[in-house]
Amino acid sequence: MLSEVLPGEVKYFLPQVATDVDKATVTVDFIRIPMYVKQKKILNLSISYHLTARAPGDGSLTVEKSAFKFWVHGVKMPLFTLDYLRNASGGIPVAHYNVYAKRDDMTWAMANAGRAFRGKRRRKQIDKGERSPQFSDLHFPTGGSRFRPSLEDVLQFAILEFGIDTRPDAIATLAEGRRNWRQLQLRAAIGDNLLTAADELRAHGFEVVAPKKQFAARAERLEQY
Repeated sequence: MLSEVLPGEVKYFLPQVATDVDKATVTVDFIRIPMYVKQKKILNLSISYHLTARAPGDGSLTVEKSAFKFWVHGVKMPLFTLDYLRNASGGIPVAHYNVYAKRDDMTWAMANAGRAFRGKRRRKQIDKGERSPQFSDLHFPTGGSRFRPSLEDVLQFAILEFGIDTRPDAIATLAEGRRNWRQLQLRAAIGDNLLTAADELRAHGFEVVAPKKQFAARAERLEQY
């Protein structure tokens, strides 16, 4: 996707593969991919995927975590990050944005947050004089495991908002990639609640016969923050 959208060579670290008794893991990193406007380097994008394969010979991979980081070239602090943590904890949404910005009113609101959940942790830091709340501490949810933004969304954001240089068919390539991504996610979402999927198909005239086996909705996925 990167090489079909961005001009020039896209460099990345070779996948690192590790195996143990239960699963195999694959990690792929793309570090500070340059993005150009009229051949002038303006932005950088870093991408990381950590995947696992649990069933030997299955051929499919599960994304355990991923991260997209977006920088202005030459600036250390990113503009934003888009993270996915399949098994997030501590009140963090599994898919979320962190935006690196400064707003005094937001800092004030965070400093005066209630002493519960993540606000409790921030209040402790303030009381101990460790640090003031930062806008980037906030985690903006983006649709959970199934409906989170894709790599295609991040690349098209850069194209439409910053006018970066691309290959001629970039938008069509992104549309195709996004369609494939959403079809995969739709399959996974259907697996979370097969009965709802069957009801919707019947509503559109399909004949769906339920098997003898009983299927329960995956509440942990449907309710996940």
